Amino acid sequence: MLRAHYRRLYMTGEVTADTYLAVRSVMLPPDPTHLGPHPYSADEVAALWGLLDKRWPKLPPAAAQRWLARWRNGRSPYSRIRGHAIRCQLDAIITLALHCGLRKTEILALDERSMHPDNEGVAVWDAGEAWTGGFREVRYSDEACKRIAPWMNLRSVIAPSHDRPWLNLHSRTTVREPMTAFTFSNLLGTYIGPGWTFRRLRDSAALRWVEERVSALELADRLGLAVSSIDRYLALAPLTSEEMLEAVTQYAPEFERLMSV
Repeated sequence: MLRAHYRRLYMTGEVTADTYLAVRSVMLPPDPTHLGPHPYSADEVAALWGLLDKRWPKLPPAAAQRWLARWRNGRSPYSRIRGHAIRCQLDAIITLALHCGLRKTEILALDERSMHPDNEGVAVWDAGEAWTGGFREVRYSDEACKRIAPWMNLRSVIAPSHDRPWLNLHSRTTVREPMTAFTFSNLLGTYIGPGWTFRRLRDSAALRWVEERVSALELADRLGLAVSSIDRYLALAPLTSEEMLEAVTQYAPEFERLMSV
């Protein structure tokens, strides 16, 4: 708008060519929609699961158990279970972002033990070095367990020789190999379609927690962020005056600690 305005001023002789060129040389600011969280709406999340049901339908439980047993015993081709296996793995990966708020890199870095559904939650280790340093734990919801458990059970049937949770399910010759970082990075676009991102899935988890009025300190812990970095998530669902006062009270000790450093 400013460029068009100064072009008109230049054409009418109200500003010099140097002024007009100086305005044109100013870089446009980035799109504000990319500066903050951009969660999926409830309708978009429902559309995502619907799209998965259409593209990667799961076998009924009894049929899945039968065909998995036949494949494991060498009596059925891998093609019988391939689509079902891909869907179960996609469910688990998407759930870790959508319901547990994990980053793409954190999901890739998990191992079998740190995300087992028998645990109370998923353990996210610092710098991806499991069992050697600090970690945060994000508790599983019932919905998260429901979507993660089928994949972990199926993975135990496949029985790979490593502890990486994500497998290269492309073909029978690669089914026990760990998924590469490149394949994982392009997973949503390859198996679902363009427009779906881990970042927006994580933002959707944050929005749900904000709407559930999870405390500021708890929200920061679940997302693996400093308390001073979660304002952009709290802004997704503005607080009432009473909730704002409560949030400020919770923030106070942390701010005092930061100011004393």
